[in-house]
Amino acid sequence: MAYEARVVWRKTPELGLQFVRSYRFDELPSKQASRHIQGEC
Repeated sequence: MAYEARVVWRKTPELGLQFVRSYRFDELPSKQASRHIQGEC
């Protein structure tokens, strides 16, 4: 089980810049998360 969080800025015509956070649990981590986890071991 892996937990992944992403933080991004989105530019919308109505609101301008918007700070967005995205979280998810997954059975297998993304390739980027896998490399990060393997790098710490």
